[in-house]
Amino acid sequence: MRSLLAVWLVLCVALASTAVLDPHGAMTPDSANYCRVASGIASGNGPTVVVGTERLWYSTHPPAYPAAIALIHVLTGASTFWASKLVQMLCMLCILVALRKPLGAYAIVLPILMVCDATWTLFLYSWSEPLFILSAVLVGLALVSLWERPTWSAALTLALASSVGVLTRYSGIAIPLVMVMTAVLALRARKSAWMHITLATIVCGIAGATDIWYNVHRGYSATGIRQAASESVLEIAGQLAQAMIRPLVFIPVPNGPWKLALYGLQALFVVGSAIIIVRSIRHRALFRRATLTPRVATFLGLGIAITAVTVLPRFAVAMDTIGLRFVAPGAFLCAIGMLFWWKEQELRLPRPTTVIMITAVVLVCGTAVRSKSWLIPYGTVRTYLSTQDSVLYKYRNVPDSSIVLFGNDHIRYLRPSIHTDNPLTTPWARSQESMTDFLKRMHTYRPRGVFMDTVRDVDIYHPSVRAFADSIHNPSVIVRLW
Repeated sequence: MRSLLAVWLVLCVALASTAVLDPHGAMTPDSANYCRVASGIASGNGPTVVVGTERLWYSTHPPAYPAAIALIHVLTGASTFWASKLVQMLCMLCILVALRKPLGAYAIVLPILMVCDATWTLFLYSWSEPLFILSAVLVGLALVSLWERPTWSAALTLALASSVGVLTRYSGIAIPLVMVMTAVLALRARKSAWMHITLATIVCGIAGATDIWYNVHRGYSATGIRQAASESVLEIAGQLAQAMIRPLVFIPVPNGPWKLALYGLQALFVVGSAIIIVRSIRHRALFRRATLTPRVATFLGLGIAITAVTVLPRFAVAMDTIGLRFVAPGAFLCAIGMLFWWKEQELRLPRPTTVIMITAVVLVCGTAVRSKSWLIPYGTVRTYLSTQDSVLYKYRNVPDSSIVLFGNDHIRYLRPSIHTDNPLTTPWARSQESMTDFLKRMHTYRPRGVFMDTVRDVDIYHPSVRAFADSIHNPSVIVRLW
């Protein structure tokens, strides 16, 4: 346990260092929205955001992750930015603690799984996946416990963890599906666990249905605004094939013509090393216990189900390009399942394994911090703190309850009373919105003012928006439109 705690502290230092050294603080537009909604929850207004002088319900993402940020924000007094980073650290710790006893000595492998490029990226950024992975891990352990020896405490854990899962990501619907399948198998095996699992599934279903009902009741779509996918099936399949490589990569690769090739070489190295290790360490034992044990089956089933439920809708619905956020959570759960298989095959770890793995964690974390050249991205030292100061200074004259066209993502949570918005465009909307229609839509929120920041990716918008942007004489400053 001490080794795991030591490694966890190293991971926390690497995560905090990244948050400071990265000029963007390892934040994306989704991260900014999570922190912005957390501000609404912390103020007692629920998962809402301020748009002009109105306060609107936020349905694009489920509320559990912003609620976790809000809880840490209230308890510690930290900003929502740092509260989001603390949530990621606590999720890492809880995963390590939860799996320490079931895995025994093999738990020392967990940090190596965490610092794979795909999984480590999930923890670095303020995204909801770490909380979702934690809930799935607790669900898997509770299902195994109920299968082996049904108790109401395990059923309560299952109900709570699964409810958090469906309220963290909409793809969490995979969790109750696995629970239903497990209950059916328990019933066929004449195990009393089917009743405990069924009751927990009902609680989980009520939690998910309540969230969807609230979204619809408030006048929004059930799971946020979604439009039909614009890419062909072949294009989306190509995205998926590239994304599947990421969980096998340890060291991130900068963008460039050789990025995919370098990722592929790392993946081949990892797979080849695994084959050599398996064949050299008591390889005949692999066939002595070929049955699929409950632990292995549960975590493999959760990983496959979550990946399928996350990826398959992308073939029909417009979302982000299929990337690590689609496949990494399921891949991590499958890796835990294989780790249980490794333990149950009694394949002993080499004696220096602990030292090697802790060293690998430190090296990979250091590589991840240095690989993107965060320290000197523009020829001068620039950190997240300097970015934060520059954004607040730029928006110092923008009053509260204002709307900013093409606004900076960081201002969403640094000043949650300012709303940033863009004209609607395809494929996220049915058609491109003209500049006139956009201003009319913003007027319905009765803002104290509408401003325009530096235009980004203007070519994807309506011609009137492009023409308006070209008419701005100094695009580097915020311009008041009305």
